[in-house]
Amino acid sequence: MIKRILVGLGGTPFTTVATKIATELGEMHQSQLTGVTVVDTNKLDKVGPVPAGGEAYAQRMRERKAQISKEGTEQAIAAFKSHCSEQQVVCRRIEYEQKDPFAAMISEARYNDLTIFGLRSIFDYGFTTDPDKAIIKLMTQGVRPILAVAETDRPVKKAIIAYSGSMESAKAIRHFLHLNPWPG
Repeated sequence: MIKRILVGLGGTPFTTVATKIATELGEMHQSQLTGVTVVDTNKLDKVGPVPAGGEAYAQRMRERKAQISKEGTEQAIAAFKSHCSEQQVVCRRIEYEQKDPFAAMISEARYNDLTIFGLRSIFDYGFTTDPDKAIIKLMTQGVRPILAVAETDRPVKKAIIAYSGSMESAKAIRHFLHLNPWPG
């Protein structure tokens, strides 16, 4: 049984699907949802090498990245709140943090039974160089179980379980099976 679901709100098409699946599971299991959106301000400040006389343009680029991230965050939070209220699912709280996204997710995942986010672009708003490594990084840091959703909504028929042969992997599999996310 799932009591608490953590949803990564990234402001991308993946976020809409993650929110939809989270509210479906929340309604099915009478769960509470927690939305989290994280902006890494240090990463947004990086614009690469700036030639002489180009600092004004670099500053505009930094401000534009910050604006895009802020708008994406606000839209994701508003969509999450409205979708939860439409589906009559308890939205426990919404976290907005400005720090390392992975540290924030690892910290928040401790208090939730299931973590749901997009397969790519968790919190990048288009600025992450390699979004595919996000899931691997979260898995190696102990965030389990994770449900990474695709860009389009499809019914869940199969689950891929990463198993390394370790005791932690066995515990994660057992935990996932005990959750019984889609009974029937």
